[in-house]
Amino acid sequence: MSSRYEREIEEILRKSDVGRPSVGDRIRAMNQRPPSPRRGFRLTLRSETWLMLGILLAFGSATVHWYFQESNDLTNWIAGGLALAGLALIVATMIASWAQQTRGPQMSFRGRTVDRGGPRRTPFSRFLIRLSLIKMRLDYAPKPH
Repeated sequence: MSSRYEREIEEILRKSDVGRPSVGDRIRAMNQRPPSPRRGFRLTLRSETWLMLGILLAFGSATVHWYFQESNDLTNWIAGGLALAGLALIVATMIASWAQQTRGPQMSFRGRTVDRGGPRRTPFSRFLIRLSLIKMRLDYAPKPH
């Protein structure tokens, strides 16, 4: 009876091993990187992109003004519009970069943004910190007798 059970167990094991990969195949599969999903072209508009676009618009304005050197109202309007658009993009990029710098990096925990607490930085915070340090030095300076 025991040999009959052994044969059935061996048969079941053989049938179960037919579809399973070997140990070496499983190890090789773990060491491979998963295939990354193919995405189409994706344009991310970061601050550097906006700054470069502003510089290109300003350069285009200077090129239009240089190429059409005679004083034509249409070319003056086009060159002026390009120059103003370029200047607006450059200034907006600088302000956005400055605002991001004063805000500081955001912290996240498990996908949620976490408030870091503490005082918010303003454009004049460094100046105010310096003033308070000078005042403290003057308050705690040794006084002559």
